[in-house]
Amino acid sequence: MRLLVSTIVGSTIWLAGAGAVRADLVLVFANPVAYPGAVVEAVTADRTGRTEVFPALRGIRVYFVPMTAARSPRHQRPTGLPGDPRWILLRPLAHRRSGVIRFRFTVPDVRPGDYTLGFWCRKCAPPRGATFTAAYPDTEWANTPFSKVLRVLRPAGHPADGAPDVGLATWVLLFAAVAGLIGAGLGATGLLRGLSP
Repeated sequence: MRLLVSTIVGSTIWLAGAGAVRADLVLVFANPVAYPGAVVEAVTADRTGRTEVFPALRGIRVYFVPMTAARSPRHQRPTGLPGDPRWILLRPLAHRRSGVIRFRFTVPDVRPGDYTLGFWCRKCAPPRGATFTAAYPDTEWANTPFSKVLRVLRPAGHPADGAPDVGLATWVLLFAAVAGLIGAGLGATGLLRGLSP
């Protein structure tokens, strides 16, 4: 599996260290492109890729979200857990001690398009928690390193969504043709036997 490092930049959330402090959680994807099944690692870093240290965190869940379902991080209201089925839960953000956050996940089997990371943060709007994404709604994908938006592409040779699998169709037709030839051969053999004295 291929390891891609991509960018999610600039989500402001409440972080739990020794007390409640406010900081910018910056997760960086160096490559703005990925394929379903690829392993992607998001790390805390600035726009140049220089890593940053964060205190221990808890109470944050991370989601893979299409840009059509992005939510602004500007106003963090107590929305509770996301109810939109387009938000695909990856896992909780496990950062138990101070250091660089490295969040590695496998890109889900999703349709090609533009995606970002979504967060549910309990301490952002207690007690229900706030739901928001790293990229603002209507953010356009930029084919440059350190982008907020990750473009998921269809692997080469993969049929388009809704299109028939040409490889499978070919095998089905081949099997039908072979079966037809065998049937015709057996029929001809039976006919010849019937004509024999």
